[in-house]
Amino acid sequence: MTEDQKPGFEAMVNKPATPKVGVGILFWRKDMTILLGKRKGSHGSGQWSLPGGHMEIGESYVNCCKREALEETGIVVDDVVQTTFTNDIMRDEKLHYVTLFFEAIWDEKQEPELREPDYCEEWAWFPIGSIPEETFEPTKKVLQHFYRRPKPGPLYRVMMEWDIFHMGNTGYTDNNGRRLLASLKELYEKE
Repeated sequence: MTEDQKPGFEAMVNKPATPKVGVGILFWRKDMTILLGKRKGSHGSGQWSLPGGHMEIGESYVNCCKREALEETGIVVDDVVQTTFTNDIMRDEKLHYVTLFFEAIWDEKQEPELREPDYCEEWAWFPIGSIPEETFEPTKKVLQHFYRRPKPGPLYRVMMEWDIFHMGNTGYTDNNGRRLLASLKELYEKE
């Protein structure tokens, strides 16, 4: 990083070691499949992961998601919605990441392209109930936490309240979140 690239952030470059910040981007299709890529050439090689990458100094999370999605998949992201984060300490690799996860708002007509073949072997769509065993730990955590089959009780009620509050009051009207909640409600009602 040169001084003219990121003015005001020069002092941050030589600070003591801290966790790295990454982003993970959830791309949903109408058929409730999610996009995963098979990692290559870095930690988690051979495992399936959401598109994403490192946040750069001075970069907003929205711009980071848009940049990473375009660089890795060729998909143009219109906007993102925050979902959750994970704190991943990978002792064997001597790495510590905090990964921020976002749901992409995008045109589903776009198909992923293999744009970084040194880092990703392939892109594939997986049904949410059939995620591969060889899934990268941060991706596995977020999918298990947010997209598991709901159980009767507080989780379901909170999700429905969140739907009313989050989507009704913020103007977020993308159908991906509504479809997800409708599917969860249908699963719950079948029990």
